[in-house]
Amino acid sequence: MNLQRDKYRNSPIESVIKIDASYVPSQKVDYGLHNASYYSEPFLVIDQAYGKNEQTETAKGGIMFSLTKTQFAIAILTFLGAMIVAAGSITWSLSNHINNSANEVRKELQDSMNLNRQEIVTAMNLLESRSNDRLNRVDSQFEKTDSRIDKLESKIDDNFKDTNKNINELKELIIKSK
Repeated sequence: MNLQRDKYRNSPIESVIKIDASYVPSQKVDYGLHNASYYSEPFLVIDQAYGKNEQTETAKGGIMFSLTKTQFAIAILTFLGAMIVAAGSITWSLSNHINNSANEVRKELQDSMNLNRQEIVTAMNLLESRSNDRLNRVDSQFEKTDSRIDKLESKIDDNFKDTNKNINELKELIIKSK
């Protein structure tokens, strides 16, 4: 049995159909406007110049398909939607990360300010207590000095009294002696 072999599939062709027709590429046939009776002679429409074969199917990933405009638009819109969602998710994630970092920095600054405020208050209290101690010492020294001055004044007064008394006695003696 001498069967023809398909040069692309490497398998015997069981039946060969012979048609008297001219070759018309599929791009030139307008199925929407004209039917087959519109054309003057019979024609054979071939989608691929060499026909489908395993080598071209495996070269293209093993799947042969075509998309309509609607399917293409849906695919593009789905892809764009996915890109928008991905961009939004990335933006949202980055925004959250930045906000968290900013909040942590704010908290650290607030803690640092509170600590510094406490240190300043402690230092001011210490300075105030030292100043008060010094003023108290100065006041006590003034009081001591005041008491000394008072003692001196009282001694001077006593001495003046004694002197005045002695002068008066001398006067009386002088008056008596005359």
